[in-house]
Amino acid sequence: EPDLATMLVYLLTDLSVPREELRAALDEAVEGSFQCITVDSDTSTSDTVALVSSMRRPAPDPRAFREALSRLARDLAEDVVRNGAGVHHVLHVVVRGAPDARSAREIGKAVVNSPLVQCAVNGNDPNVGRLLAAIGKQAGRTGMGLEPAAVRLRLGGETIFEEGAMRLDPEMERRLHRHMKEAEL
Repeated sequence: EPDLATMLVYLLTDLSVPREELRAALDEAVEGSFQCITVDSDTSTSDTVALVSSMRRPAPDPRAFREALSRLARDLAEDVVRNGAGVHHVLHVVVRGAPDARSAREIGKAVVNSPLVQCAVNGNDPNVGRLLAAIGKQAGRTGMGLEPAAVRLRLGGETIFEEGAMRLDPEMERRLHRHMKEAEL
């Protein structure tokens, strides 16, 4: 975690990209994809992502290659999550306003790895308290300053917490329950 669950990914290209550039492009692609996912928060000793080139074709614009590789890695990483054992939902967590990218990733993973959040999601229950608890627990553990009045949570396109208060009413809860039920894999 992010060592996933015995994952073997082999990416092949015919583009003539020097080894150092391949490594740098792969590091960048993995950082924004495979390093950002979790299935069950457990680790595996056999996780691999490898990029190999036959060097048969001239390389395009290096930026275009990196962008295509990153897009491919994100798509494959999402497939790994979607195909995880017992997966019923795939959550995309976006964290804005964190002190840095590492803190944002830690908050996101605290949310998706929380057993209470996982139970709520599995039961199609838009439980604001469990989301807040996961975020607060991570912020407290790392000493990250977190002002509740500045926190805004959205779920299924609905704002469920804002300005220090829960915004969930019975009708919104019904809509979110329906949304979560319809989003099951």
